[in-house]
Amino acid sequence: MSQRGLSGEDVITIGALGLALLAQRKPREEKPVEEVGERVIPSVSFKDVVNAINGLKPARKLIDHTVKQQTIAPGSAIEFMMRAVDGWGAVAVVVKVTYSADASAGVKIRWLYSPDGSNFDSPEEADALGNYHVMTYGSNVVRQVTVVVPLLTPFVKIQIFNQDANPVVVDVWTVEVR
Repeated sequence: MSQRGLSGEDVITIGALGLALLAQRKPREEKPVEEVGERVIPSVSFKDVVNAINGLKPARKLIDHTVKQQTIAPGSAIEFMMRAVDGWGAVAVVVKVTYSADASAGVKIRWLYSPDGSNFDSPEEADALGNYHVMTYGSNVVRQVTVVVPLLTPFVKIQIFNQDANPVVVDVWTVEVR
């Protein structure tokens, strides 16, 4: 460090992103500034910028292939329960469905909340609240959708309901996000 502050390899000059990051940074010792034309641009250490950017990255758990190539009969459902862990705010549920040649209805993805892992929202009430997504369908097509489910209670049950008159094949992946 020189008398004038940070220098050489220790300093990078930042633009608009850096200014936004500086606004979020807790005040420390006063940093030197560089004059560029008529503008004054603050300089920060490379380490400060990297730390600020790392703080903006969304944190995710590893993706889990929860359901693999499972056939769901007409009018039937599969379901699995997820337990919310402190710090995780949502779960991304990725559903891939293979429809038959005679497909006539889409698959419904529904989520039911529970405070204790035993008493879940009734499907009718979940539907009334809009806690579901109905996928589009087609003849001999594969469709995939990602649905973000907020983790509002300690437990959530995900149901994949086949509304079609024909069997469908389903894959489901889940990943918890902050």
